[in-house]
Amino acid sequence: MRADLHLHSTFSDGSDTPSELVDRAHQYGCDVIALTDHDSTDGVAEALTRAETYGMTLIKGVEVSIPVKELGTFHVLVYLPTGTKTPLEERFGELRSQRQDRNERLVRSLRDSGIEITLEMVEAKAKEGNVARPHFAAVLIDLGVVETIDEAFDRYLGDTSPFYIEKEGLTIDELLVLVERSNALASIAHPLTLRIDRAGLRRMLYGLKDQGLFGLECHYSRYEPRIREDLVELAMEVGLSPTGGSDYHGTFKVGLNPGVGEGDLSIPEGYVDYLLGRLFV
Repeated sequence: MRADLHLHSTFSDGSDTPSELVDRAHQYGCDVIALTDHDSTDGVAEALTRAETYGMTLIKGVEVSIPVKELGTFHVLVYLPTGTKTPLEERFGELRSQRQDRNERLVRSLRDSGIEITLEMVEAKAKEGNVARPHFAAVLIDLGVVETIDEAFDRYLGDTSPFYIEKEGLTIDELLVLVERSNALASIAHPLTLRIDRAGLRRMLYGLKDQGLFGLECHYSRYEPRIREDLVELAMEVGLSPTGGSDYHGTFKVGLNPGVGEGDLSIPEGYVDYLLGRLFV
């Protein structure tokens, strides 16, 4: 079995439509995939229809970003039951108006600095999906303000830039309550993004496990094998299930492909079976 539990489409900040994403996952031999767009499950229906043509298992997922003072941003992957709209998805609808206000404020801030950017330009990059920072980065490249997406984040869009606007949304406690009410499973994505040492991460994970956290993304595409092994050891110690994925965004995050990441990604079948068993019980 080849699986990828962390993928993004045009419904958040990926460059592939849900159908194109499934096609690419099939090209790389995936049997099980999760579409985990940011704060949205709107692309799942299209992806599910395409996955069925290949006999592929498609998990309805979402990635939720939660800013935490001094730690940086929690990125939480949530895997949801299909066939019903969950309390978590209903909450996303309430947050959309706040996201629109944030995008408008960022455009105004960039324009005040002399950059001729408009919200219409950014929305055109997002196509049918939610506007996200990579779409701003793509416009900044088109305008010749920066040369790469990394430069755009370093200078204008990252959480240490003077233009950064903190996203309003859920706290980790609120999210885990909604996950439980939704009969879903939550896993911390790429945990080394957090500004915390291993001992602090261990303590934090024990606390979140008591609140219902299911997993830890250990098999992450851009972690070295020894880091993946260390995270698996930590997850097993705490009592969390290791998960994994490529974090594929198409052309917005170059060098990655579904199921294989940079070429050496492999999620053990037993972990995937356990997640599926818990999710579709």
